Amino acid sequence: MCEQLKQQPESETVHLFIPALAVGAIIGKQGQHIKQLSRFAGASIKIAPAEGPDAKLRMVIITGPPEAQFKAQGRIYGKLKEENFFGPKEEVKLEAHIKVPSYAAGRVIGKGGKTVNELQNLTSAEVVVPRDQTPDENDQVVVKITGHFYACQLAQRKIQEILAQPIWTLPFCSKSKLHLQFDRTLDLPERYWRPGGSLLSAGHIILLSVTTMGEGQTVFDHIER
Repeated sequence: MCEQLKQQPESETVHLFIPALAVGAIIGKQGQHIKQLSRFAGASIKIAPAEGPDAKLRMVIITGPPEAQFKAQGRIYGKLKEENFFGPKEEVKLEAHIKVPSYAAGRVIGKGGKTVNELQNLTSAEVVVPRDQTPDENDQVVVKITGHFYACQLAQRKIQEILAQPIWTLPFCSKSKLHLQFDRTLDLPERYWRPGGSLLSAGHIILLSVTTMGEGQTVFDHIER
């Protein structure tokens, strides 16, 4: 039997980048503002150390469910406008980073960049999945989202919807070569295999339905490239 997985976690972590000069306003006197913000949103909110003495941006680490993300990020956008870190006629646009499993990055990009282009057209946010990223220790890569508050929020939610779409794992196969219909074969590099032999995705190949035909052989009933 194939096991259907859902990728969207209950809690999410977003890295929101703010002007370095605005850190004091976000923290508040003796940390009161950031504590109040954390309680209001129901999220963990931390300011990462500066990357260097001349850093122009600081990273705010926000951890919590979608509603908490909306509240926390909304208040931060509002505080920056209120404290005049952006001009009176200037729209507050910030960059947010979210991490996605490396095997799912192709799903966010889409074939020929179709999905990411649709995301940008729909949300009015700039969405970038940098190429040639090295996955971190959790096998995740970064998606960068830049825009005004509602654009950034919509893009985050749409990406989580993409990640939540079901994928399939396969029973263990002793070889990294799976037999496809019509006598075609697909060589699968080891990096596409999880410990224990289960396969999640190979590049832009999405597994829709599989049938096990004995040890070491699996037939794909449907395959989408």
